[in-house]
Amino acid sequence: MNGFRKMNPRSFLFVTLFMGMLFAAFLAWWANDFAETGFPLYGPINRSYSYLRRILFRERVFDKTLIGKERWLIYTDEGSIDDYQHVNAFSEADLMRLQEDLDTLNETLRQKGIIFLVVIPPNKNTIYPEYVPEEIPVANAPSRYDQLTKYMRQHGKTQILDLRPALLEARKTRVVYFSKDTHWNDYGAVVAYQQIILALQADFPVLQPHPLSDFQQTTRAGVALDLAENVAAPDLATDDIVLSPLYASNTTYYQEKHGGRRLTIGTNPNTALPKIVIYHDSFFNRLIPLVGDHFQKSVFIPLNSPPEIWNFSWIDSENPDIVILEFTERYIDQIPKYVNLPKEAPP
Repeated sequence: MNGFRKMNPRSFLFVTLFMGMLFAAFLAWWANDFAETGFPLYGPINRSYSYLRRILFRERVFDKTLIGKERWLIYTDEGSIDDYQHVNAFSEADLMRLQEDLDTLNETLRQKGIIFLVVIPPNKNTIYPEYVPEEIPVANAPSRYDQLTKYMRQHGKTQILDLRPALLEARKTRVVYFSKDTHWNDYGAVVAYQQIILALQADFPVLQPHPLSDFQQTTRAGVALDLAENVAAPDLATDDIVLSPLYASNTTYYQEKHGGRRLTIGTNPNTALPKIVIYHDSFFNRLIPLVGDHFQKSVFIPLNSPPEIWNFSWIDSENPDIVILEFTERYIDQIPKYVNLPKEAPP
């Protein structure tokens, strides 16, 4: 034969795996076009492709997700990595505008006799920076969270609840964020709930947060959270810690549908309790049954709802004693959008 050589087993295995990888990649790309139509093999193909990328080729960068140290999943979308690196600083003019926007709304509400509180949950990377790969550097500069809170202390009048100190203290004894999701777990949620109620206590002494001992812990095993789904990795499922109240709640919750979105409303027969309207993102979802238990009426309005929900008409219709605006650290640059809402729902 003309120079023919038999391929050794190691080379054959490598070529076979490489060709399998290419074929899986092609199938994943092809199946992706049919994902929204319910293509039955999309899930298995996508998971197999992800598994090959992670295990065989040691890849760590996936859709909106980075595999960090100890298999913690890091959210990379919506400026989260820029926040972590401190490379997206506000200018002095930016900070002045944010302060003016917040204080204008604060003054409008104050004239109505309403307490205004801004609550900012920190990004997971802020509380657990040690799980972000070392290849991602952090600039020697303050974060936007640092900038805003410092500027508001010096120049503003709006109360901003910085949850970082309480969560950093709590993480010394318990994990307070999911390793496979962007959000806090129930322990983190309870810490945030306690800090919110304490922040309002000066104006409403009737508000008393429940201690951690008022909750019972159970565990849901093998829960596939958002970032694990981004990576299409069921082997990265995690346990969900569930804290269930040991106390009796007198609050009844129901949902109203507006423009394709549902908002939650809580009612409590105790008329000595204040009323509250809360504009919030997904971090607040775990707090709804905790916070709502302390108010005669609570209205929870989800972020990015259509205009018929996400507006300030609720303030006039509900006549609350308190308004909370909650948004995560990565949305801190969206303050002008959040505080300059229409005063009325569109016709």
